[in-house]
Amino acid sequence: MFIRPQIFAAILIAISSGAQAEELTLIGEFTLPTGLKIEGVELGGLSAIDYDPAQDQFYALSDDRAQRGPARVYPLKLEMTEAGIAGADISAPVVLTDADGQPYAPKSVDPEGFRLIPGGAYWSSESGEDGAPFVVKMARDGRTAPLVFEIPDYHRPGAGMGARNNKAFEALAVDEEGRVIVGLENALVQDGPVASLEAGSPARVLLFPAPDASAARVAPFAEYVYPVDPIAAAPVPAGEFADNGLVELLARPEGGFYALERSFSAGVGTTIKLFTGSFEGASDVLGVESLKSASYTPITKRLILTLQSGGVTNHVDNLEGITFGPAINGQRTLVLISDNNFNPRGQLTQIIAFKVF
Repeated sequence: MFIRPQIFAAILIAISSGAQAEELTLIGEFTLPTGLKIEGVELGGLSAIDYDPAQDQFYALSDDRAQRGPARVYPLKLEMTEAGIAGADISAPVVLTDADGQPYAPKSVDPEGFRLIPGGAYWSSESGEDGAPFVVKMARDGRTAPLVFEIPDYHRPGAGMGARNNKAFEALAVDEEGRVIVGLENALVQDGPVASLEAGSPARVLLFPAPDASAARVAPFAEYVYPVDPIAAAPVPAGEFADNGLVELLARPEGGFYALERSFSAGVGTTIKLFTGSFEGASDVLGVESLKSASYTPITKRLILTLQSGGVTNHVDNLEGITFGPAINGQRTLVLISDNNFNPRGQLTQIIAFKVF
């Protein structure tokens, strides 16, 4: 299905990143209405996006828990130039299936992170049938590969322990060495509270070595603490829903990573913050069951961009995915996508593209 949306003017934003200045140019944005169907299944919940330069094609993962349709990832092409984004061509989704090639049962998965690799992809789920988060390697046809990512027991939900519901493996990256990086949205129960207006939250990030092609299992070799910011704004009226969390990681070719945080406050809206970060100098807390009494140095991060409605775009939705896109005139691009929560009351699937130089 090809869709041709409105084109927006480019805006130049000066930001800082590490020791060098960096600039982002807003290439453009467009939105897809909630309720749009592709082959009879509603498009929505797009919580992750990645780009395949060989095919000049993006893949966007839906966080539908196999309830509105099968767990799925959408191939899509963007008609993107320096002048803007002129349209999107969305193909029939690739269905995510188990090792036997069967679609996942309803509520047995909660897909959130997604990264392409040669011949396949990795994706993360915030929970499974036992409530525990997990990571999957899949083939390009969507079938789960026979590789188990070993998750420390203290991540598994239990009495006073483990990942919180809907606050688990939201972020997923693969670095230049093929290492798999997966991050929680907020703290484990035993590590501390979720982000509030007054304080942030210590979210753990697990690092796995690049899996050997013949390996049946892979264990993490390190774990670090990502300091999630406090909630960006007080809800209106006071006491209504508000949160903030780490929603995506993207490895940078030069080292380190981008980190995307999404804050929402009822009556105010969404605030998106983009950071650069590094594991250098951070404490390895792998095996430390609780951070409350532990001494550690968290990951360092630097704010490079804040997006709010009325800023560089008229509206900022629930942006949860980020990837590098195709180069334009030799310059790197970043593409962000929003999870509309399948909510027809004011939420949309939004794609925003920047040129980075």
